[in-house]
Amino acid sequence: MRDTSPGPDRQKNRLTGVSSIVTSSRDTPLHSHVPPIFQTSTFSFPSTDAALRAFGGEDNESFVYSRGRNPNAEDLARKLSWLEARDLMAETGADSVDTVAAGRIFSSGMGAISALLSSQLSMGDVVLSQASLYGGTFSFMKEICPRMGVEVRFVSSFLPEDWVRALEMHPKAKLVYIETPSNPTMEIHDIRALADIAHAAGARLAVDNTFATPYLQQPLSLGADYVVHSLTKFISGHGATIGGAVISRRPEEVSLYSHFWKHAIELGASPSPFDCWLTDMGLKTLELRMMRHSANALAIAQLLDGHPKVDSVSYPGLAAHPQHDLARAQMRGGFGGLLTFELKDGLAGSKRFMDSLSIPSIAISLGSVDSLVQCPALMTHSNMSREDQRAAGISDGQIRLSVGIESIEDLATDILQALDRA
Repeated sequence: MRDTSPGPDRQKNRLTGVSSIVTSSRDTPLHSHVPPIFQTSTFSFPSTDAALRAFGGEDNESFVYSRGRNPNAEDLARKLSWLEARDLMAETGADSVDTVAAGRIFSSGMGAISALLSSQLSMGDVVLSQASLYGGTFSFMKEICPRMGVEVRFVSSFLPEDWVRALEMHPKAKLVYIETPSNPTMEIHDIRALADIAHAAGARLAVDNTFATPYLQQPLSLGADYVVHSLTKFISGHGATIGGAVISRRPEEVSLYSHFWKHAIELGASPSPFDCWLTDMGLKTLELRMMRHSANALAIAQLLDGHPKVDSVSYPGLAAHPQHDLARAQMRGGFGGLLTFELKDGLAGSKRFMDSLSIPSIAISLGSVDSLVQCPALMTHSNMSREDQRAAGISDGQIRLSVGIESIEDLATDILQALDRA
C-alpha cells in the first residue's frame, strides 16, 4: 500500500490539505478508489523460507501480525507523518517524508502517550510538563511515572524564561512535554522557543497537537522532536473511533525493530484495522472541518466575550487572549474549535447553562462534528485534587465547549437562550 518513490511525495509536497490525502489514497491493491480494510490478525507466507526471512530481519516489507504491523495502520501513519512534516520537507528539500518523519498508530491517545513516555524515560530521569494537561496525561505523570522511578515536575507558566529556570533546577530532565493549545485552559506555548530551550539543556520536546491538528499547526517544523495525537478527536472527527499516534522527526527511532517499536508492540496498544480505516476516511475532510470548527468557535467566543453573564472567555483567536500574537504566528488557518469560559454565577450558573442547551451534548471528549460541552472540574479533570486543579488554572465553574460544525446561527441562538436561563 505504500509508495516510497521520490516523485509522488515531491508532487504531494506542492499540494495542501485534502488534496494531498486524496491523491495519496490512490496507490491501493486492485486500484480500489477507497483503501481496503485488512481486517486480519495474522498474515501468511508463501513458503517457509519467506517466513524465515521475515523473522530473521532480512524482509522488512512483509506483514506478519497486526499487533506489530498492519497495512491500514501503516498507511494512516504515513499520511499523518506527511501532514505533520510537509513544511519540514519543504524546508529541507526532502524528496520523501520517510527521510524526515515517521509515526506509529495506537489504539488510543493514552496508548500513544504512555508508549512515548515509557519508552523515552527510565529510572532516575526527569520529565518537565505544563500543569494544565489532558486529565489522562496528568494521571499518567502523577501516578504511573513515579512507579517507574521517573520524576515529574510541573511548570505552571507559559513563559519561556520560566522553563529555562525549571531546566536549570532539574538538569536530569530528559523530556519536556507540552500541549498547545492546552487542555482545558487554552494556553499557548511557544514551540520554537521551548524546542531551543530543551535542546540546549540536552532534553527533547514532545508536543500534544490534538487541539490544533496538523492543519493548523506543525510542531515538527518548529523544532519539536515528537508529536502526539488523540486521533479520537478532530482527526477522525465523528466521535466514532478511538485512536492515537506518535510522530517522530527521527524516522529511525520509530522504524521496524527500533527500541520504540518493540516497546510499543509489547505494551499491546495496537489499533484495529477498522478504526485506522475510519480515521483515514476522516482525514479527507480534515481541512473542511477545521475551517468550520475554527470559524464557529471564533464566532461563539466573540458572542460570549462581553456578555453580561460571562466572567471570562479563553480562546486564542480573541485579540484579548494573552498569547494571541503567538497563536497567530504558529497557527495557520484558524485557532481551533475549543474554548473555555466562566460565568459570573460560578458552578451553579454553569450547571444551569449546560442543562439548558439543546444542541451541544453534555459529554467528555471533543473534536466531533457536533458540539460537546462539559465542566472539567467535575468531569474530565475530576481525578485531580483541588490544589492541582488550581495550579492548572481549572476553576469549579469553568466550562469547556467543543464547537462543532453546526449552523452558527443555530448554535448562537441556543447559547444565548441557555445564558438567559443560567
